[in-house]
Amino acid sequence: MRSLKKIMMMVLVGAFAFVPMVSVDAAETDIKQVSTGEEFLAAIKDENVTNIELTDDIEITERGVITTTKKY
Repeated sequence: MRSLKKIMMMVLVGAFAFVPMVSVDAAETDIKQVSTGEEFLAAIKDENVTNIELTDDIEITERGVITTTKKY
């Protein structure tokens, strides 16, 4: 069971490694800063949050799917 959690975390971290990095002006964008897994999950569930900044390493034990409607 622990190895499954490690594999899931590696997949999640690996997925974020391929997300394109985009420079944004913080003055023009509302950025929600999170430092825990709980804050991160709350931020992605909040419809008013459009940008999330991780300010520390986080651990997530809950499974879920993150989707976006942002058009590039």
